[in-house]
Amino acid sequence: MVEEQGVWVPETNFVHTQSDQDIFGNTHETYPRTATQFEKGCINSDDEARAYYAEHGAQECIHAFALAEILVRHKKPYEAACLYGLCYRLHSKSQKQFPDTSTLLLSRLLCFLKAGKELPEHDMHLLAAQAPVYARYVATMRTIWRGQAADLAQSLRGMGNAFEEFVSGEEIDQLYLEQAKQVQPSVFERHTGHEGKVKAIPPLLCLYWDKEPPPEIMENIYFHQGIPDLDLKIFNHDEAVDWLYRFYGTEARDFFLSMRSAAEAANFFKLHATNLYGGWWLNTTLRLAGENALDFVLQEQSDVALFLTPECRVNDCFFGTTQQSGFMQECLLILYENCYKHKHLYPEYKTGSGVFGRALSRRAYRVLEGVESNELIKLYSPEQLNTLVYRSQKPA
Repeated sequence: MVEEQGVWVPETNFVHTQSDQDIFGNTHETYPRTATQFEKGCINSDDEARAYYAEHGAQECIHAFALAEILVRHKKPYEAACLYGLCYRLHSKSQKQFPDTSTLLLSRLLCFLKAGKELPEHDMHLLAAQAPVYARYVATMRTIWRGQAADLAQSLRGMGNAFEEFVSGEEIDQLYLEQAKQVQPSVFERHTGHEGKVKAIPPLLCLYWDKEPPPEIMENIYFHQGIPDLDLKIFNHDEAVDWLYRFYGTEARDFFLSMRSAAEAANFFKLHATNLYGGWWLNTTLRLAGENALDFVLQEQSDVALFLTPECRVNDCFFGTTQQSGFMQECLLILYENCYKHKHLYPEYKTGSGVFGRALSRRAYRVLEGVESNELIKLYSPEQLNTLVYRSQKPA
């Protein structure tokens, strides 16, 4: 892959080598149930993968999967595709085994695309038979990334709402958003006829720290209390428990108390507070960066203002919304689904940026399907975020 403004995008190298032929075919049962020389070569291309292999080997599916994930994390998609192939070969083919075979094939094919390679038709047929929705997802991304999408909106419609087959926070929401935000007219604009219903984001800043804030957090709180044009609502853990019970009932309170960490609890609370009051959420480790940041907060004209990371995730440390916006209510629906069905999900996916990403996917999909919206969602860049907030330093 190559990097463009922090986002990794596929190369366009379709030259096939003998190594390609070996790797393209390594899901076949004719290959041995041990790592071949070219698979070991992929492992040895990465220091962490080599160390993992030295300790655990790759005789079991779960270890081959871990090696593939290491290579993905280190942006080596071609080598990762190879290890996903080994993992598929070692798999029992039982749907009860983690990860399931369709997930392995999907991950492998996406890695081939990111590496600028053609897709093995054998694997595409396998995936289409096991999980047609996954196969449409791969086919759509192949068309878009190869520059063959004459109509981007139509290509995304062909992909459908495939993201619903995944938990919130998975890569599909990033890839879907990366394309959806390029569609014109924008799927995140207000539609004609709704302009008179515009509400302003309240000049309110919500802050939370669970208990006994350290000096640098207290300094941030004092700093924001000194801003005359901005109202503040400040909560700690015990206040949040009482507040959630008063305004959302026992279900919200009990879920909040069941969160696995202070960060997960803060994520859970922030969605409820900003939904009810509107305004701006700011993590208490951050500060607004002077008058320009205050002007931005007071003058923002959208219904929802979000900041993206270079990887096209939502940075949920700072965002703004109108009171009880449809977008925030969608976020709450996703949050509660995760709390009921995916309580052990990685916190960022369960209660953090993954919730925002899935809500954006649903908004874009519905607009592409002809459902009009009266809310304007503005998506700002990481560079814009860095001009508005900064992380305070701990005292020496």
